[in-house]
Amino acid sequence: MLKNKLKLFIIKITKLFISLFFKIIIQNVDKLPKGDNYIVASNHSSYLDPPLLIVFLNNNINFIAKKELFKTFFISFFVKLYDSISVDRDNFNPITLKEAIKRLKNNKIVGIFPEGTRVKDLSKSKAYPGVSILAYYTNKLVIPIKIEGNINWKSQLFKNLLKFKKHNINIIIKDPISFKDFVKDKYNIGNINELPKDKLKEIFEEFADFVLKKIYE
Repeated sequence: MLKNKLKLFIIKITKLFISLFFKIIIQNVDKLPKGDNYIVASNHSSYLDPPLLIVFLNNNINFIAKKELFKTFFISFFVKLYDSISVDRDNFNPITLKEAIKRLKNNKIVGIFPEGTRVKDLSKSKAYPGVSILAYYTNKLVIPIKIEGNINWKSQLFKNLLKFKKHNINIIIKDPISFKDFVKDKYNIGNINELPKDKLKEIFEEFADFVLKKIYE
């Protein structure tokens, strides 16, 4: 298929380009589930984050991306090519999560940034419940991932270039998290379908906070 060939070609070129300036170190690849799809949940401090994860982790991650990127010249081509899911951060529409849930049920890998936007100041970091909703309705594992080394990467990059030194970026894969196990351990409920509906919002917030904590550990 022409689309898949184009995606692979761009990934090869992008990997070569990134590798010229950065040393990418991936830790704990063995923690990625084998034979099943999952939810990627990562911190987000740079525009580099989605390409890094697609190029060096899994070529088929469908990221939830802000709608503005779908209207931005040049960038829109790539977010559409790699099957990103549009989200309006100012006027959230449940259709976004419904589409992500649909893709997870169709064995796609979905990527989400629990903080909802780029965060450089961790004191302002906050988790939104989107990752919880995806995990609850699909029963897919959440894979927390921490990207280290690209905060203020522009200034550091130029300093390193002058020294003929590559800028280090670490992609650290954490232990998979099960929403079902989280609920069982915290509330002693064996079946997530038994969760009282009036508690769901609270539990979604708690699980999202838990995922974010694991990302930054």
